[in-house]
Amino acid sequence: RKLLEAESFSRNIIDSSLDFIIAFDNDGNVQEFNMAAQELFSYNFKDVLKKKDRDFFHTKKSFEKLKRELNRKSSFQNELTFIKSDGTKFLGLFSASEIVDDKLKKSGYMMVGRDVTHIRKAENRLKESEKLYRDLFENSSDLIQSIDVKGNFNYVNKAWLQTLGYKESEIKNLNIRDIISSESNYFDVEDYVDSLFNEKQNPIRVIVYKAKDGNELILEGNASINY
Repeated sequence: RKLLEAESFSRNIIDSSLDFIIAFDNDGNVQEFNMAAQELFSYNFKDVLKKKDRDFFHTKKSFEKLKRELNRKSSFQNELTFIKSDGTKFLGLFSASEIVDDKLKKSGYMMVGRDVTHIRKAENRLKESEKLYRDLFENSSDLIQSIDVKGNFNYVNKAWLQTLGYKESEIKNLNIRDIISSESNYFDVEDYVDSLFNEKQNPIRVIVYKAKDGNELILEGNASINY
């Protein structure tokens, strides 16, 4: 009775998993193919019994890489390209490990994973977007800076460094108050930050910066809050 209860509990865990769970024997025959796997690969369990493990990988190279790594260290974690019943490809993040019998002999292997295609595409779009904006910032002739709520610099572009005469390595120890000229004694950083939160429109401000060599520069610009 306890054995049946344990098997039933294990079956419920496998079938309720959001990750695909697939097990193969030493000959590559399907031994386990949970509901998440059936939905993802678009196979029912009856049809999948006719398949071999290599049939679920998009390329022979991917399948051979999995087998090679399992033979080398009995477990493997990676991202490989899989293929659905209709030929659609997807990128799967998975872990695989050998299965052993009661005599500690290898009887097959199991894979647990999920489709990360959309996640990786989103990450790539984000990287491309970040690169685009960084290129725009770095090549801009305007002075661009980013500071935290305490006035410490997070980022300045090349034009900022060239105009004020600082090196990039010096920025991490610099505060916005260090470069505001005494000619701008009317300018209060905290009041200005508060105004950015409260004003619906951010008017152009004029402020005097002091370059590293002591020269004063009259700058005109605006700012925005980064939430």
